[in-house]
Amino acid sequence: MALAVRAHLAKGPVGDRRLADLARPPLALRNLKNLVNIEDGIFDDMNQLRTIVIHSAPNLKVISSLLFDVYLPSLKILEIVQTGIKKPPFLSLLRTNQHLRIVDLESNRIEKVIPGELSISAEQL
Repeated sequence: MALAVRAHLAKGPVGDRRLADLARPPLALRNLKNLVNIEDGIFDDMNQLRTIVIHSAPNLKVISSLLFDVYLPSLKILEIVQTGIKKPPFLSLLRTNQHLRIVDLESNRIEKVIPGELSISAEQL
């Protein structure tokens, strides 16, 4: 089943794109200077997804608390690097078969971490 994704950019929506091919590991969103939103549900039914990379998206200021309310049994690596987020993604709802190997939140604009937001098992945080 192909998933429709709506990328909301600072200059307006670019429309729907199919992610059938992107659902194969890894999923990398890089150098998206106009990305301002990632729609909830984008990761639904991506059972084989092992790596999520969101890199160089300076206009992404907020990640919905429901974005990672998902079962990703194969996920091992989550990198959200060089974005404009001011608080970490709410990862307590993320369900995997095993703990993550890496959670990388380097070079963001995180101002404050609320207890419970990063309640996740990872080898490297």
